[in-house]
Amino acid sequence: MSAIITFDGGAAIFPELVLRESYAARSESGTRSHDILDGPPVYTLRPAGPDTGMLAMLFAYETPARDCYTAHKLAATFTIADTTAELLNFEYVVIDRPEIRLDGRRWIVSVPFQVVI
Repeated sequence: MSAIITFDGGAAIFPELVLRESYAARSESGTRSHDILDGPPVYTLRPAGPDTGMLAMLFAYETPARDCYTAHKLAATFTIADTTAELLNFEYVVIDRPEIRLDGRRWIVSVPFQVVI
């Protein structure tokens, strides 16, 4: 196992695999464009917002997958640490609905996240 997810008040989560091929993050630009009458647009430059995305984790058994799903429904800040991918080392919060599903004989937990800055 190369990834571990921790949060205050709960047991560590050890997914069999973080599905890196399904990992995607995006960030909304903070720059704003203002149309000016009889003139060129004016821009307010601001930094981009925090990354948001979907984190998908694979589990071989139902119990740890269910524990991961249940944990991600709590009001908590999570930390993921992965020894094989630098991008998968961050602190995050859940921003929408986590999902658990059975895919063949493996369990997949998907968590929509926002990186904590």
